Amino acid sequence: MRNTCKIILRSDFTYMNGNKPIYLQVFIQKQRIRIPLNISVDPDFFDNKNQVVKKKYPHSDKLNIIIKQALQKADSIILDSEIYGGNITKSSFIAAYFETISNHKSVIDFIKKEITNSTVTKNTIKSHNSMLNHLMAFKKDITFGEVNYEFVESFDKYLIKKQLGINTIHRYHKTFCAFINIAIKKNIKVENPYNKFKIKTVESEIEYLTFDELLLLMNLYDSDNLAANLQHVLRYYLFSCTCNGIRFSDISQLADENISQNELVFTPEKTKKFRNFIRLPLTKMGNKYVEDARKSPYKSKSNTLFNCFTNQKTNQYLKEIALYAGIKPITFHSARHTFATLFLTKSNDVATLQKLLGHAKMEQTMMYVHISQQQKIRELAKFDEMFDI
Repeated sequence: MRNTCKIILRSDFTYMNGNKPIYLQVFIQKQRIRIPLNISVDPDFFDNKNQVVKKKYPHSDKLNIIIKQALQKADSIILDSEIYGGNITKSSFIAAYFETISNHKSVIDFIKKEITNSTVTKNTIKSHNSMLNHLMAFKKDITFGEVNYEFVESFDKYLIKKQLGINTIHRYHKTFCAFINIAIKKNIKVENPYNKFKIKTVESEIEYLTFDELLLLMNLYDSDNLAANLQHVLRYYLFSCTCNGIRFSDISQLADENISQNELVFTPEKTKKFRNFIRLPLTKMGNKYVEDARKSPYKSKSNTLFNCFTNQKTNQYLKEIALYAGIKPITFHSARHTFATLFLTKSNDVATLQKLLGHAKMEQTMMYVHISQQQKIRELAKFDEMFDI
């Protein structure tokens, strides 16, 4: 008897919804092998002759892809044994089949599980979920067998059509690529299409305040003319500007116990998985905003020192504050860039700045050297104007 394979419905089992499970049936050396494909169908919508799910059935395209991949894999194993004269057995077929058939798994379910089990920061999880939401909106049901260059190219066109920024699209592609690499490490047989697909990006301009713009905001804060919610946001924004450029993810977690003898002692959220805590001196201006925070009515609503709004809400309020102060629109991350730029303009000490910002590599800090130099050139240009040169 020739080694053969076909798709069948399991006749002796029916689910409560009336569906029957779909199996791959293989005969190897007259021995029958039945392999569940973990999918099912209403028997009325299964074409026994052609071994496919009829088009009118929901998600028939996805089910037929799984069926096609199973048949192709089984045929390939049998054909290889015939061509190369191998003595294929029931056990060797099963071993060969399950070694590489995992590409029928759901990409969406895999990513959801990885996000759930992740130990990354809340903001990173939020970013991962944002990518996943766009991926599901693009195509709800995806198997690893479908992930190829054409799929990624179509996903890219979808993101562009959504009018997302180039760097946002870049971030989503980088995230999706990272999950594919995780799948590969977990022995899911899928080729990473990003080995061929080039992710586009543009160098974004670093947003920071000049010293004069920072003074305008500090004076606005001291005037106490803002609404309570805006005054509250400006407080922890200025704290970051004047105290080591603390990230939003860290400021939002700071509590009283993180401040000891004019020092900040905390574990940055971004590097939390490495469990590295850092100690930073608390500047005089930083200490002022800490004391104001302790007296603020917002303090009583949370165990954290500044009881921050969400990053999105914070940025929304910062735009209102910038408009009120008569300066360019800002986001919270500009506080970190502002501190770094002004620190270098005053001290020119890149090594110390690296430690204050908590950068692992000097290259991360060096971008501020260029900005600081540009700022000095602008200030010298103003000096030249006095001599009408």
